[in-house]
Amino acid sequence: ARLSLWPDNPLVRSASRHPITDAGICHSVDSLIALLDAQERGDRRQGTLTAIAPQRRAEYPKPVETLERIIPPGVEPELPRGGRRLMCFDPDWQLPMLVITYDDKGREVEYYRYHRMITPVNLDDDDFNPDKLWAPANPKAIPGGAVRR
Repeated sequence: ARLSLWPDNPLVRSASRHPITDAGICHSVDSLIALLDAQERGDRRQGTLTAIAPQRRAEYPKPVETLERIIPPGVEPELPRGGRRLMCFDPDWQLPMLVITYDDKGREVEYYRYHRMITPVNLDDDDFNPDKLWAPANPKAIPGGAVRR
């Protein structure tokens, strides 16, 4: 059986605070650029971004460059009273591959880490085609495990 759901469906969203369309390093970088642009214009409504001292993290053998975003109340629905987000940059990739969010009480509420990055990936349309991804291994296979002879 196969299920087709919209990205904002509650079943899809139940395991994450964000829609799948917000996932990935590119989204993190785009958000970071938008926040930096706003901050340079003097617009602090979405929060502030500050470079802080390199952080020691168990995920990395040495301290990593880190940005801290202060999120004002009401900016993100998941953080109604605001919070802060750390974006740690992988020393090899120089990308924000560890993102940790804390609520207004300092409790960790999100932890996203990208690791074992592989490039180039060389994906094509078939890699996203559900008919090809979930096609039966045996073209004569019948749902439920029976095989047509």
